[in-house]
Amino acid sequence: MLTLATLHHLIDLRARARSAVTLGDQLVLGQHAAEQIGPHVDELLAIAAALERIRTLCRYPSSAHHGETVLDILDELYARQAPAGRRDVTDFSKLTRAQRCVLGCIAIGQDGYHNDRTLAKLEALGLIVRRDEVLPPTRQCRFPMTVRRWDVPTPVHIAWCEWCSRQPDVIAEVEQDGKEQP
Repeated sequence: MLTLATLHHLIDLRARARSAVTLGDQLVLGQHAAEQIGPHVDELLAIAAALERIRTLCRYPSSAHHGETVLDILDELYARQAPAGRRDVTDFSKLTRAQRCVLGCIAIGQDGYHNDRTLAKLEALGLIVRRDEVLPPTRQCRFPMTVRRWDVPTPVHIAWCEWCSRQPDVIAEVEQDGKEQP
């Protein structure tokens, strides 16, 4: 499943390839990028097609096919990206506090040093996906390294951000609690 972290990783690879000194370094980084993109070609093509439909609607609003709106296109893309068997990912209140904390950390890119049982439960719920990232050889380490990483699928990430935005402001709660005490 395509995630924001995968896209950021590809952007990072592109930047590293531009600054690579030798052609050999560029080839290694290019091969690594191709391995990262390979499993996501269909998803990237669907996103590109949806973006083109949105651009067309914005340029020529009268050309909407059967009353299609930007929201319809985004909903279609969301349904395509949602994890199998998990179309409604908005009820995060049923998660434990630890699970919500870990999900929040992974959503902002802090995916290391979490409890394995919590990670396994979040993965079983379809809220996170495991990605074994193969780091290419560098001058410091001449062999590729495999690192276990966790990502939040894009639809889950969007639903998580929406859910978080609806939660009460912690600072306001603390201030209110302080006013109630004599």
